[in-house]
Amino acid sequence: MEVTESLLLSDKKLVDKVLTSIQEMGVTVWLDDFGTGYSSLSYLQSFHFDGVKVDRTFVQDIESNKKNQDLVKAIISLANTLKIDTVIEGIETEAQAAVLQDFGCITGQGYYYAKPLPASAFEQQWLNIKK
Repeated sequence: MEVTESLLLSDKKLVDKVLTSIQEMGVTVWLDDFGTGYSSLSYLQSFHFDGVKVDRTFVQDIESNKKNQDLVKAIISLANTLKIDTVIEGIETEAQAAVLQDFGCITGQGYYYAKPLPASAFEQQWLNIKK
């Protein structure tokens, strides 16, 4: 389950209780669009997340933008230190995927891998891959 910053702005105790209950059911909880909100770091302090999803705005020109490279490296390092996973969103090219893999990114999503699909089409693709 992905959680956005707007959900976290409400009653912290209630949100924490609900997120914990969801995780106890075996559902992983991710902080979505990490790095774009006002207080993303404080959310990592206040709530337990299984991972962070790094917003695509950091990926668009990652091959040439040193600042974005440094930010993504820092986020991956932070997540590793906190023992949570990282997904990089918005990967659209092989070059972006290669740069991110060099940074230690092991999970990504974006049009480079696949465009959004209905569940039935995904299942069919998965069955074809497994053959």
